[in-house]
Amino acid sequence: MHPSDLPSLMQIKNAENWNQTENDWLFLMEQFPQYCLVALDGENVVGTITSTNFKNQVAWIGMMLVSKLYRGHGISKLLMTTMIESLKDCESIKLDATPAGAHVYTKLGFQDEYEIFRMTHTGERNMDEPGNTMVRQIDEERLSSLFAMDQKVFGTDRSGLLKYLLEQGANVNGYISKNGKVDGYLLTRPGTNFTQMGPVIAESSDDAIQLVEDAMTKINGSMVIDVLADKKGLVGWLEEAGFTTQRSFTRMYLKGNPYPGEAKKHFAIAGPEFG
Repeated sequence: MHPSDLPSLMQIKNAENWNQTENDWLFLMEQFPQYCLVALDGENVVGTITSTNFKNQVAWIGMMLVSKLYRGHGISKLLMTTMIESLKDCESIKLDATPAGAHVYTKLGFQDEYEIFRMTHTGERNMDEPGNTMVRQIDEERLSSLFAMDQKVFGTDRSGLLKYLLEQGANVNGYISKNGKVDGYLLTRPGTNFTQMGPVIAESSDDAIQLVEDAMTKINGSMVIDVLADKKGLVGWLEEAGFTTQRSFTRMYLKGNPYPGEAKKHFAIAGPEFG
């Protein structure tokens, strides 16, 4: 995959009404060039797949797309098996599967970890500024504490990805601090259709709700958040705030799960393309 492929990549992505931007594609190509692949028919891009690779501990497969005119010819299987082979030195390979894709990945050896709800909001609301909020804007002094908390909860160091997300949502991102360190945070990024909220990492459901509520007051337009299904307190609050569940994902892993992190404190993911 190369930057010159961007028009084709966006065309295939837009046909599925996915949310990624050109910046998201470029970040993946710049940071993980050997794990961003396309399938070609002549000179035409007809399929895509990407992966992040966090120090050969955990890799994340995303952007698995095949043009509608080319489906049913084994292209997706070829892309997946090629990617898995390229990640053979990585201890664990993960992805977030749609219901339609889950059975395909099961056949390749992937196992279920947990369920995720994709919840969306039209942006039509009348929200007051949250009172007595503990949420503050993230600054340079908080980064080392934020990265440390994320590594503990996510399971491996993904500070490079977090730096990208921090840049994308600079005016909306927030953190909570109770003991002089980061005790919870929320990052955002713009999308084609929605502002994506996530990851959301927090010590409690109440803290996660505060982070989301604060972000909602700063976002203009439609929003999307991918919430772990077991976070019933946050899911219930989101429903009351006007979010609806669009679909579900199943987080799956291949070759074991030696870096599971602390799912109890993981409320929302960065998105199925990033994990």
